[in-house]
Amino acid sequence: MLDADYFQNLLFRMLSLVGCVVVLSGCSGSTGNTARLSGEILLDGEPLPPDALASISFQTVDVTGSARPTSTQIVNSRYDCPDVPKGKVRVFVNISIPTGKTYTTGPNGKVEDELKTVDLVASQRQGIELDVVESTTIDIELEQAKRR
Repeated sequence: MLDADYFQNLLFRMLSLVGCVVVLSGCSGSTGNTARLSGEILLDGEPLPPDALASISFQTVDVTGSARPTSTQIVNSRYDCPDVPKGKVRVFVNISIPTGKTYTTGPNGKVEDELKTVDLVASQRQGIELDVVESTTIDIELEQAKRR
């Protein structure tokens, strides 16, 4: 039976694919209007689990500019994106962590890992605002929303 977790996992995989396309077209090298940002992502004060599937995206706040959003994968709790638009940007981080369970999909019975999307606190879910002036290292500390 298909449940909400299945569709959430499917949505994350689709967004990750879109992110990869953006990475290939967007993070291609720094120009005069962009900067290289890199750093570490911490979740509740700790590095992300090694098996986490995560991405970070940067979107300009001023939509009148010609800069396009860019994103990259987070690997071993680190990111490196050489093509972040300068100026005010909003940072979005998506993290999914395997639950240890698997499920079977499609007619060929492909086995997939079940993923749990990390729910961040509301202020971070809506994006973290940064003012990008130059290439630099920016570590980002995230906090999970408390479950009720």
